[in-house]
Amino acid sequence: MKAVVMAGGEGTRLRPLTCNRPKPMVPVVNKPIIQHIFELLKRHEITDIAVTLYYLADEIESFFGDGAELGLHLSYSVEDVPLGTAGSVKKAAEVFGRERVLVISGDALTDIDLQEAVRFHEARSAVATIVTTRVDNPLEYGIVVTDDEGRIRRFLEKPSWGEVFSDTVNTGIYILEPEVLDYIDPGKPTDFSQDVFPALLRDGKRLYAHVASGYWCDVGNIQQYRQAQVDAVMGRVKVEIPGNKIGADIWVGEGTEIAANACLSGPLVIGRNCRIGPGAGCFEYTFMGDNCIIEKDAVIQRSILWQDTFVGQGAEVRGAVIGQHAIIKDFVTCHDGVVVGDRCRIEQGAILQPQIKVWPNKVIEPGSRVTMSLIWGTKWPGSIFKDRGVAGLTNIELTPEFAMKLGASFGSSIGKGATVTTSRDDHPASRMILRSIICGLMTVGVNIFDLRSTPLPVSRYNIKTLGVDGGVHIRVSPDNPRLTLIELFGSQGINLPRAHERKIENIFFREDFRRTDADEVGKLEFPGRVLEPYTEAFFNYVDARAIAHSRLSVVVDYAYSRLSMFLPSIFGRLGCDMVALNAYPDHSRAPKTRDDREAHLRKLSETVSTLKADMGVFVESDGERLALVDEMGRVVEGNTLLAAVVWLATRDAFGMCDGLATHDGLGTHDGPGTHDGFGRSAAAPVPGGGAAAIHASASGATLGSTFADASTSTSTPTPTSIPTSASASGSASGSVSVGASTSPSLSISAPTSGPASASASAAAPAPTRAPGSSTSASGGRLLVVATVAATSAVDRIAAENGARIVRTRQDARSLMEFASRAGQDILFAGDTEGGFIFPRFQPAFDAMFSLAKVFEFLARQGVELSHVVDSLAIPPMVRRSVSCPWEHKGRVMRVLAEETADMRREFIDGLRLFFDDGWLLVLPDPAEPFVHIYSEAVAEDAAAGRAQEYADRVAAIVGI
Repeated sequence: MKAVVMAGGEGTRLRPLTCNRPKPMVPVVNKPIIQHIFELLKRHEITDIAVTLYYLADEIESFFGDGAELGLHLSYSVEDVPLGTAGSVKKAAEVFGRERVLVISGDALTDIDLQEAVRFHEARSAVATIVTTRVDNPLEYGIVVTDDEGRIRRFLEKPSWGEVFSDTVNTGIYILEPEVLDYIDPGKPTDFSQDVFPALLRDGKRLYAHVASGYWCDVGNIQQYRQAQVDAVMGRVKVEIPGNKIGADIWVGEGTEIAANACLSGPLVIGRNCRIGPGAGCFEYTFMGDNCIIEKDAVIQRSILWQDTFVGQGAEVRGAVIGQHAIIKDFVTCHDGVVVGDRCRIEQGAILQPQIKVWPNKVIEPGSRVTMSLIWGTKWPGSIFKDRGVAGLTNIELTPEFAMKLGASFGSSIGKGATVTTSRDDHPASRMILRSIICGLMTVGVNIFDLRSTPLPVSRYNIKTLGVDGGVHIRVSPDNPRLTLIELFGSQGINLPRAHERKIENIFFREDFRRTDADEVGKLEFPGRVLEPYTEAFFNYVDARAIAHSRLSVVVDYAYSRLSMFLPSIFGRLGCDMVALNAYPDHSRAPKTRDDREAHLRKLSETVSTLKADMGVFVESDGERLALVDEMGRVVEGNTLLAAVVWLATRDAFGMCDGLATHDGLGTHDGPGTHDGFGRSAAAPVPGGGAAAIHASASGATLGSTFADASTSTSTPTPTSIPTSASASGSASGSVSVGASTSPSLSISAPTSGPASASASAAAPAPTRAPGSSTSASGGRLLVVATVAATSAVDRIAAENGARIVRTRQDARSLMEFASRAGQDILFAGDTEGGFIFPRFQPAFDAMFSLAKVFEFLARQGVELSHVVDSLAIPPMVRRSVSCPWEHKGRVMRVLAEETADMRREFIDGLRLFFDDGWLLVLPDPAEPFVHIYSEAVAEDAAAGRAQEYADRVAAIVGI
């Protein structure tokens, strides 16, 4: 016997799950429903099957092909317009000629005995037999009323309760003799229940109903869909569940990896090639498709996850249905009844309330609380660029397809015929993404100099030496090892301005790529000299002789990075005695978490102490940042490291040496007050320097978003002034705060007198310093740039040594942008994460060059790192983070600004408040649903109490 499977349904009641697929392709225990029907037919030795298609027909035809893999012979009948149940069957059955056919729905789950139904049909010499079953609620089905022999007397399609005369309903399974098809007009929409079967009754044809005893479920809505899955694993319906059975009720597909401490409890179905992370829990009645990733400590319970789903760390998915290629980020909560469509991205910390439906391709912002279904909206979030660049989950969010599109967008933004460099770290995923980026660039006519696996500072420097228009660097994100980070650079080797990023985003969203002819496709070249130009320039800005004379012994932990291929040659020329740890590239062993990093630092500290070395060095972030260990084994990082470099650099620049008074020709230090900190003599200070000189040199520059209260500072006459920050220690400070003024000029305000300010005015007496440096007492022309959350100790140290601190926004981009501006005498710029910029070498973070400058400063001053650390007197700082949904951040900052109107404060980045004994910064996170609070005070208890006070205030405003 032949069979016709009706598979043209849209499944509107299952939306959003059926927005991108026909209802028969919805998976039950990791197989499409229609595949279960095919397997049922095969078990009853029916292998010649015609399939009727209409909605998204290609999805079914491309998936099953000719049916050979299932041992079937499939043919397809695609309708241009709907022909109804009977019309579609007649069209499909034409391939069989005049033979008996069995008609069955492809979107219902059943194990009804078809051979028994055929025997019933033959025994009664029926023209047509309808297979029926009994259900509790017949309202959504066609009711069949029969006599004692099973002959049909009446039909009623989808009755009301007042019309219900039976609980026996039509399953959509029919056995038809050829003459039944004669009742169907070709090409005309015709329905079995409404047209054909009533006509057979009128003509007195032998029309029977067979009441089957097997399982049958229409899978018409989400509730029935969930129940069908449960029934399958409970054995209520006979279907073949893929995977190897573990114990009584857990099925696991081939290639799946499950962490040793993951928790599984059945009934549970896990597909092929899945990964279940440490501490994750997959509990009863969970159904997981192929290629799913469940991260550490995530919880999945009574939920259905379609294939290629990602669930982040600590997320909870309970009683939800998650579509294909959906991304559930860290600490997301999906409550009971939630349905998430295909390719949705639920960002970190979001909460989806019960019964919410999210249509395909939607993005839920971090920390959002979704209380109503999301149907309309855009496919992409408002920005693909974050603080550092474009970051995404490797091969999940940031895929080769995405990367190629991004490359084409970047190339279109800089123009045909432009040239860029490309580079990467040594991770295989970075290589994959970089090749996709290169393809995208070349398609729009951009030429490539591929530097291959190169440390980031070297890549940035080569952009300048090669004279290209920009660059691309791919690496594992330093903030999260699960993410790939794509950074795009301009011709100076620093990250693109925001305006250029927005231009790229516009092209990306519109897909407005410029296509080139075959002869204009970009060219790909591989420069032969990458490290040499960098190294040559490196030693032009370092006093190598002074370092060599000091004979420093250094322990370097390369942390299995590519830097182990570059740094040894530089250290060799500096004359350092070096001991290398983990000095070979191996991305699989590189530190990936904060705990890994701390373990490396502990080992480094032990090694330095054991070997009695002068210093330990830990280089990270692809050569951008570093941490040090002094000769006593103490880790020097964060604010301590920043303050130490300020102490060394400013004293070196003004010749304030505790150790060597002269340098015996080892460098070019001509005497106190004349050294520029780069191994060369500096010109004498310009008369009238200080605030006026800085104001003139920075004309036209803006950075960040800032304004100051007029009541808290005395400013130069510009529309918006930049307030002076306070020093918690109470010593002279003289700092400068930088933001985006409405004025076209950069302004510097004089410090405020009184107990709330520890800053020195321009007329204040100069701190004690070496002879020859007094011209810097009023502020000097040398600037040190630090982020807004850096310790106030840097203000004090800089002022004591004749320099000025400029405060910028907290992000790395602001530091690089400020350091790249011409006409400013910047000694260096630094943040609290071990990143330093020496702009006379290059205006970007460079751990290798920064390390060499630290060696130089120590050598010329004849001091040990421990002496520097002991001299810093850094006030205690406490940090708190408060969860804050995006929609509440503006209200939090407005309310706090209103409540602190009578306090001394500044708005460089967030809200910075000054107190008699310290300061506090309230800073909304730019990428996550948090507000961060930094509190510094003379006493740690005071700092902690103030931080907690404002954390509680933020929580109260948010309402948590």
